[in-house]
Amino acid sequence: MIESPRILMVSRHYWPHLMIDSACRDLRLADALRRAGMRLEVWTPRFSADWSERLTHRELVIHRPLIAPRGTWAARRYARQVREWFETDGRDHDIWLCTGLGEEWSSLTRAAGSDRIRKLLWHSGTGEAADHAIWSAAWGPRKLLGELNRADGIIVSWASAQRELLGLGVPAGRLRRIDIGVSASVTSGDGGGEPGGSSGARTQSARCLAQANADLAVEHDTLVILACGRMGTEGGMLPLSRAFVSLAERWGDLRLWLVGDGPLRDTLHHYFRQQGVRQQVAMPGTFVDWEDVFRVADILVLPSLADGLEDLLPTAVGAGIPLVVADGPDMRAFFAGRERGVLWFAPGKVDQLRTAIQSCLIDRDGRREEARQLRRAWLTQRPYQQTVTEFMRLIDGLVRAADESSFGGVGTRSPTAPNSTGGRPPGSESGNSQAASPLSGGVAAARPPSAARRPFF
Repeated sequence: MIESPRILMVSRHYWPHLMIDSACRDLRLADALRRAGMRLEVWTPRFSADWSERLTHRELVIHRPLIAPRGTWAARRYARQVREWFETDGRDHDIWLCTGLGEEWSSLTRAAGSDRIRKLLWHSGTGEAADHAIWSAAWGPRKLLGELNRADGIIVSWASAQRELLGLGVPAGRLRRIDIGVSASVTSGDGGGEPGGSSGARTQSARCLAQANADLAVEHDTLVILACGRMGTEGGMLPLSRAFVSLAERWGDLRLWLVGDGPLRDTLHHYFRQQGVRQQVAMPGTFVDWEDVFRVADILVLPSLADGLEDLLPTAVGAGIPLVVADGPDMRAFFAGRERGVLWFAPGKVDQLRTAIQSCLIDRDGRREEARQLRRAWLTQRPYQQTVTEFMRLIDGLVRAADESSFGGVGTRSPTAPNSTGGRPPGSESGNSQAASPLSGGVAAARPPSAARRPFF
């Protein structure tokens, strides 16, 4: 029996805290690839010396040999240690899949003896938090282009990122567009499989949350506004807090749940106390699962274009919860013309945000039904299984191309994913139209061994 390629996913944050959107995105993909039969392990730094260096989570082996750096000097030492680890312990894999730019990517691409291993980079982040924006400022455009061109393939999930990378000078054939799909994330045991479920399921979830944290205790008719993300200047939590204060004056039994943490946590806490609404606000930290939270919440607010689009947004669409979202090109591209049921506001505009939330509260039943219709449409047109299949086809194509080069054109592996050609979701774009490229799902032509490290696209 031919074994599937061995994959090592490299992630700066890998753990199911819902505060870090990229960590949830990585965890969901790793779990899906494992369930699809791929042989996958995860490499990630640990953020405390007390954490174990190796563990198993959801049947996945997690390597945490190094402590995440703090400061410039520590970052240099960390980069050297990353390179040394991959030179000694990471060479048993066929693919290194790095889920973002940074010290990890820069170090593993320079590891000695890594020429035979295919290196995939998954572009991370949106808006001002996108990889190309952050690292262009840190490294400069010229070095950024050099780091990107070390990849055998770059996966992008947003049209804006694809355009920016092309503008930097990344060859079109090096890019592969894979959109992030929607999965049925929240269902009810007595709600007929509909998101949110019945009032009995909501009551049960509310009881469980109240037992975990008294600040989350609500009555049956309490209205809950939910937001999740980093409590920083870029996260949009400050405008949301100001909008909530005026809404709380009109809606007596209104609650705001801010899930996450960050440098502005104490500032927000002090602001709510000053405004006299602290008892209506819960800041419970983070969770590892959305199910109970989404069942109780009436509205989800995504207040920033730089956070929440890669995992929270598709998860919320799959849950069928009404959405109030910041308006921007990436957000519009995600919905691809199916914005019915979604309320928009200009980022940072408190008046628009307050009006959007108020409209959603007034017509809760109508908004919930529109959210369910959006859920059903995207589960059909943009399922997460399609995302997983495209990743598997890309990985298999790169490994087969390397084998055909090394063995004079005789392939040694069979595809690990079905060669289905299901339609792409509306509004999606392809970064490469060459049918024979592994980055487009095709089979690369045989190449001589001397060309083994030239990109096969």
